[in-house]
Amino acid sequence: MDTLIHADIFFFITTIAVIAIGGVIVIAGFYIVSILSDFKDLSRRVKREGELISEDLSELRSKAKTEGVRLSHFIDFFSKRSKTRGKK
Repeated sequence: MDTLIHADIFFFITTIAVIAIGGVIVIAGFYIVSILSDFKDLSRRVKREGELISEDLSELRSKAKTEGVRLSHFIDFFSKRSKTRGKK
C-alpha cells in the first residue's frame, strides 16, 4: 500500500512537471516566431535598400561613362541620396 502512495505522488509530480515544461516550450515558441517575423521584415528592408543602392551606383556609373568623371556628378549623387533619406 505504501508503494502505491509513492507511485501516485511520483505520477502527480511528473504530470505537473510535464505541464510546466510544455507551457514553457509553448511560450518560447511564440517568442521564437515573433523574432523570426522581425528578422524576415528586417531582411526585406535590407534587400530593398541594397537594390536602391545598386540602382544609384549604376546610374552614377552610366553618367561617368557618358559624360566623364566630374566632381559635380558626385556632389549631385550624394546630395540626392541625403535628401531621399530624410523623407522617410
